[in-house]
Amino acid sequence: MPDTIVQLSKPISAHGEEVTSLTLREPTGKDVKECGVPFGIEGGGVVLQPAPAAKLISRLAGIPSSSVDALSAPDFLTLANTVIGFFSSSREAQTP
Repeated sequence: MPDTIVQLSKPISAHGEEVTSLTLREPTGKDVKECGVPFGIEGGGVVLQPAPAAKLISRLAGIPSSSVDALSAPDFLTLANTVIGFFSSSREAQTP
C-alpha cells in the first residue's frame, strides 16, 4: 500500500526544519506491538486512543514525539484518523 500524505493546516518543526505535510507509511505488526492500537470500541463505535495514535504518528511519519505534541488539534485528529484508517480492511489504496 502506498504512503499517505497529509497536508498540515499549521506548520510544525521536525528535525530542525519547518514541515507543512507529513507522509505516513503503513504500520507493521511491530509498530502495533510497540505503540498499541490507536482506537477502542465502545458502544459499537470506534473511539480514538490518543496516546497510541501519537506514538504511531511519530513512528510512521518519522518525526520526534515533540513534533507530534506541537501539532494543532485539528491536524492531530486528521493524522489520527488517517492512522486508524490503516486498520480498516475496506481501506482503498490512496495515492500521494
